[in-house]
This record gives sequence, structure tokens and C-alpha cells, in this order.
Amino acid sequence: MFIEIMQRIVDDLSFYISTIDIGWAFEDLSAPILPSGIAVTSNEYLSLFIILLFLILNYITIVYFVLLPFIILARFKVFKKANEKGYKSFIPFYSRYILYKIGMDNGWYFIFSFIPIANIIVHILMCLKLSEKFDLNKAFTIGLILLFPLFLMILGFNKSTYMGNTLYDKEIVNLDK
Repeated sequence: MFIEIMQRIVDDLSFYISTIDIGWAFEDLSAPILPSGIAVTSNEYLSLFIILLFLILNYITIVYFVLLPFIILARFKVFKKANEKGYKSFIPFYSRYILYKIGMDNGWYFIFSFIPIANIIVHILMCLKLSEKFDLNKAFTIGLILLFPLFLMILGFNKSTYMGNTLYDKEIVNLDK
């Protein structure tokens, strides 16, 4: 049954999947065998990889769209904590601008999030500044950098308060002494 389904999927890619006898597979260890008992020739690896890639991307997209309302709600809560209007979290690019404004005091840094390589650096800087503004520990900051949507949800629903620039002001006061 599985083979017929896979064959229908890959008919447009013009290659054939054939089953093998498992006893034969153990005799010839050089045969390329998938765990499901399907033998694949070298010409078919790329096509099979593309199919699997699209299946994985499909599942990632489904999970993202399931989590999207929670991510937007978390941004809403973070904006409320930072004394911004919550409705701004529903506007696609403007919400990112406000998030960078909260974290880095200048929302225009979000432009760099569209430039490859620069987006990684600016994201890390924004997460560092955001964790400073909410007075979070280093472990949470690392989580915010690596798993931003998940830790943004945690930040939105936990009891942390927005400190604003008070940490920066405290450092200036300490330097004056």
C-alpha cells in the first residue's frame, strides 16, 4: 500500500520505487535501502530528498499557523507590559517595528531583519536588549535568541515587568559616583 502511494506521488518526477527482499539486502550491504525496505538508486536520491523536504516544510508550516495566534497574543501582552498599545501586535510589519523599538529604543533597526546575515546580528542584539529591559536572566536570554517565538510567549505571560531604560539610568548614576 505504501509503495503504491509513494509511486503515485513520484510519477510526475519520472522514477520508480521498487521493493526488495530483506534477505537479499543483508547479503549485499552496499545496496541503498531505506528503513521501510525500499531500494533507491542513486538517480532517485535527489527526487526523494525533494519530496521529503516538502513534506517536512508542510508540517512546519502547519505548526507555525497553529501557533501564530499564540505568538500574536504574546506580542500583545509584551506590548502592554511595555506601555504600548496592544492592537499594534496585529499589524504585521509595524509589530516588528514596535518590538525593536521596545528592545533597542529605535524601531528602525527592524529594517536590518530583512538583510541576510545582518538579521542574525540585529536579532541577537534585540534579544539582549529586550532581556535587559525586562530584567531577565542569561538562560532566558539564550532561549530568547534561539527559540524566539516560544520564549516571547513565556515573556508575555510571565510575571516580569518592563524596566525600560531604568537599568541604563542606574549604570549612569553608578558611574557618576
